[in-house]
This record gives sequence, C-alpha cells and structure tokens, in this order.
Amino acid sequence: MLQRFTLLVGLLVALAAHLLMGWAWSVLGPLSAGFLSMKRGAWNGLVVLVLAWGGIMAWNVAAASQESLNMMETLGGLLGGMPALVVPVATLLIAALLGAVAGWLGHSLKPRKKS
Repeated sequence: MLQRFTLLVGLLVALAAHLLMGWAWSVLGPLSAGFLSMKRGAWNGLVVLVLAWGGIMAWNVAAASQESLNMMETLGGLLGGMPALVVPVATLLIAALLGAVAGWLGHSLKPRKKS
C-alpha cells in the first residue's frame, strides 16, 4: 500500500513539475518517490519518470497525432536518418536513466535511524 502511495505521489509531482515549470523540473517526482520509499529508491524513481514522460508522450500523440508523428520523423532525420520509432524509445531510455539517478539521490538523502 505504501509502495503505491509513493509511486502515486512521485508521479503527480513529476507531472505537475513538468507541466508547470518544464521538463527539467520533472526530476522532482522521482526525487520525492526515492525519498519516500523504504527501499529500492532508484527503481521507484525510474518507474515514476518513465510513466510520467510516457503518459505525456501518449497524450501528445492522442491529441495531435499527425503533428507528433511529423515531429518524430523530423527528429529522427536530424539524428542521422533514424526511424521515427527511435525518438520515443530514446526519450523513455533517457527518462529511465534520469529517474533512476534522481530516485537513488532522493533515497540517499533520507535520514537514517541510528542504532
């Protein structure tokens, strides 16, 4: 139950930060998920940011599919003639890396109990 709460809080923070302040601030979500998690902070951060960015990309494709596909084709062409499918996959891989590092950092900032 606490695990789901942690992921939900992290996801909401990541989405709010991304939409209100820009994509670079979306790492606040995995940072908070890592801080709130009891263990596996890096994994929680990875899941949070991949879900947040994946959801935003899915929303963009659903809301403006032709424009999104044109953007993916253009970016793929600029990146050396890659297929359009590479762009969202690469974006999610970057989100996974950023989320894991931010989740690990958030978990490491958590105060530890002294024995």
